[in-house]
Amino acid sequence: MPGTCLFAQPSANDFIAGRIVNIDAEGGRITLRHDHIPHLHLPAGTTTFRYVEARWIIGRAPG
Repeated sequence: MPGTCLFAQPSANDFIAGRIVNIDAEGGRITLRHDHIPHLHLPAGTTTFRYVEARWIIGRAPG
């Protein structure tokens, strides 16, 4: 369809293997070393993501 943009959506079955490299709690950023993330069109590598809710990092640490 012309003018239609389709995006792959994550599902409950998606699992991406990765490791926390760094957490910047003050800046609201987490850096992950991860496998390919198809629905974000990201190849395997290290990526820094912003988060809005600190509850996602409670109890988490690099390693």
